Amino acid sequence: MCMEYFVYYEFERLDKDTDPASKLESGPFCNVKGTSVIENLDSVTFTCWVDLPDDAPGQLVWRNNGKEVARTQEKTNDYMKRVFDRSEDGDEYTCIFEYQNAYFCLELQSLNCSEEFIIDVQYPPDVSLRNAVGPSVAVIEGESYTNFCIVYSNPSATVEWIHGGKVVENYGLLDLQNVQRYQNGTYTCHANTTFWNSDSGSGSLSFKLDVQYSPEISLVGANDDVVEGSTYSRVCSVESNPSSNCGMAVRGNHCHRIEHAHSVKCPPQSKRDVHMPSTEHVLARRE
Repeated sequence: MCMEYFVYYEFERLDKDTDPASKLESGPFCNVKGTSVIENLDSVTFTCWVDLPDDAPGQLVWRNNGKEVARTQEKTNDYMKRVFDRSEDGDEYTCIFEYQNAYFCLELQSLNCSEEFIIDVQYPPDVSLRNAVGPSVAVIEGESYTNFCIVYSNPSATVEWIHGGKVVENYGLLDLQNVQRYQNGTYTCHANTTFWNSDSGSGSLSFKLDVQYSPEISLVGANDDVVEGSTYSRVCSVESNPSSNCGMAVRGNHCHRIEHAHSVKCPPQSKRDVHMPSTEHVLARRE
C-alpha cells in the first residue's frame, strides 16, 4: 500500500516539475519571413520558439516534408535554407517541440507549431517548341503550318509569337493558314514572367519558316523592234524558292544555260529576243 502511494507521488512530482507541456499554453511559435523565393537566389530563415525557461527539457525540431532538417535544445530554433531549386516548389516546413513526458513514463511527446509553411519556388520560363525539328522548317506556299510554344515557369508566363519585329500571336499557338511567301522568315516564341519582388524573368526560342514556291518568270527590257546594228538586251527574271536559273535562248537555235540544281525555260518572245541577264548583243542582219 505504501509502495503504491510512493509511485503515485513521484509521478505527480515529476509531472509538475519537469513536464514542459504542463507549462505551455500552446505549441511552439513559428515565423518565416516570406515563403516565395527565386530559384538559386533567395534564402529563407525558419524560426520557431517556445515560452519556457532555458533549462526546461525538450528540443525544437524543423522538418521538411516530414524529414528532420534542424534540431536544437535551445528554446529558439533558427534554420536557414540558403537556396532552392524548382524541384522543391511546394515543399512543406513545420516545427515541433519534442519532450519526454514524465507522467507517461518518459514517453516521447510532441507539440506542433500551429502553422505549416509551403515554399513557392519561382523560376524563369523554360521554352520548347513542339513542331520545329531543327532550326528551319520548310513549307510549300498555300499549305498550313502549326507550331505550339510550350512554357514551364513559376509564376505563369505571358507568351508571344514575334515575326519581323511584330507580335503575330499573343498566346502559345502559332497557326498559319494558307501560308504565303511574305510570311517567310524567323519566328520567335517569347515568354515573360514577374517574380515576387517585381523582377522579371524571360525565355525565348526561334525557328526559321522557309516558304517554298514555284518559279515565276518575267522578261525585262524593250519589246519593240530595233534598228539593225544597234544594241539590244532582254533580261530573263526568275523568282522562286528554292532558287532557279533561266535557260536563255539567243537568235533561235543558239542556246546558253547556267547549270544548277533547278532550271526553267524562258520562252523567247521573238527570234530576235536575247534572254541573258545583264548581257548586251549587237543585232546583225539575218541572212
